[in-house]
Amino acid sequence: MKLTLDRICLSTNDLCLRCSKKLKNGEVTKLDIEVGKIIIQAAKQHKFLNSISLEKIISTKNAVYLLVKQGDKEKLEQAGYVFMNMLSDTVGTEVVFIEKVKNVRKFIEGLVSPAEVVNTTTVFIPPSGDKEIKIQFRESDRNKVKISAEELTAIMTPLYGYGAHYFFS
Repeated sequence: MKLTLDRICLSTNDLCLRCSKKLKNGEVTKLDIEVGKIIIQAAKQHKFLNSISLEKIISTKNAVYLLVKQGDKEKLEQAGYVFMNMLSDTVGTEVVFIEKVKNVRKFIEGLVSPAEVVNTTTVFIPPSGDKEIKIQFRESDRNKVKISAEELTAIMTPLYGYGAHYFFS
């Protein structure tokens, strides 16, 4: 199992120098500690969780997103409702598992499912050259998109380095 902090540190409640530095530098937060402890506890009952890899935890206003390697989303969901409820109760909001993929469009499609992405366009914003991705949905999918543009940007920026917004046509 790979977590954002060392498994031993989470189990003993005593952070090593490397994990302490991550916490101090802001690479991880107290949320990483809480979520890591719950996953370790759940792995005692569900042995298949010992093979997961938690890459990053992103907290937004409406949800907490756990970025995992490809294939691990199913394992985490397979752990059941008790596990999901423990995570949600601990973080105080909805928990969403998302899989890390290199293809930005596939990542977005997984995030906004069951809505269907019609088109994505990368826009370069002068003068800084910042990038933003523009996502087009069908008007009929308006009620299916559960994530706000602000949340999408909060997720996309640390992972891919640019913001996002969407529109319906």
